[in-house]
Amino acid sequence: MAASSRFTTNLLTSSGFPPIFVTRIRPSSGEQTNTSTDESDATCPKGTSFDDVTQEELDEYVKEINNRPRKVLGWSTPAEVFHELCSKGAIT
Repeated sequence: MAASSRFTTNLLTSSGFPPIFVTRIRPSSGEQTNTSTDESDATCPKGTSFDDVTQEELDEYVKEINNRPRKVLGWSTPAEVFHELCSKGAIT
C-alpha cells in the first residue's frame, strides 16, 4: 500500500470522516475554482507584512473564515462542523 493510501486510511479510521484535500483547479478546466484561497489572497496577498496587524484584526479575519458557509460542508460553516464533532466526542 502506498504511503498516501495509508495516510488517507489512517485519517479515515481515526476521525470517522473522510479527509478533504483542497487543490486549486485551473479555471480553463471548466470546474469550480477554490474560492477560499482566492478570498484569503485578496485579504492577505502574498508578501503581506503582519508587523502592523493587531491581534483584534487577526481574530476578526479568523472569525470571518470560520463562519463562512462551505459547499463541501453541505453549506455548514467550519465552526458549526467543529462544534458538532466536539459534541459527538470525535474531537477532544
